[in-house]
Amino acid sequence: MAPIKKIILPTRPQPDTVVAILLLRVFGKETFPGVEVASIEIMPTIDMGEENIYLEKGHLLIDIGGGRFDHHNKIPKTHTSELVAQHFGVAHEPAIAKLLAYAQRDDFFGRGTISPDPLDRAFGLSSLIAALNREHPQDPNHVVDVIFPILVAHLHEEER
Repeated sequence: MAPIKKIILPTRPQPDTVVAILLLRVFGKETFPGVEVASIEIMPTIDMGEENIYLEKGHLLIDIGGGRFDHHNKIPKTHTSELVAQHFGVAHEPAIAKLLAYAQRDDFFGRGTISPDPLDRAFGLSSLIAALNREHPQDPNHVVDVIFPILVAHLHEEER
């Protein structure tokens, strides 16, 4: 397998895929060398079952293509960041429990922030990710780069 140069997403970064990328960059450096600096690219469609062809090119598929990190059509229902956490054997780590719960709630119910307060909703992480995507529709790397320090700070706080 070639070093990872690109992380391929089907759509602009969403809370679940941003958490999945965080987990890959933290826990996947040995399994997927280069993932910690790989760029993010949007590719709405690819042929199913071609994960290995993409890996040979240094492209890691996230949430697309029916591969190991695509949660669509999986039974039981799951989400991408959970698949990544399971892959690295960290799904039950207390330090990432809230990240996984947040990603699941956002992915399953579209409600990463459940407060009825409009200010909480406007400034909740899911809303901020959506706003960044609207502000930078052609730059998924910028969206992830802005959100990452927040998620890393949360992870470090949970580890403490």
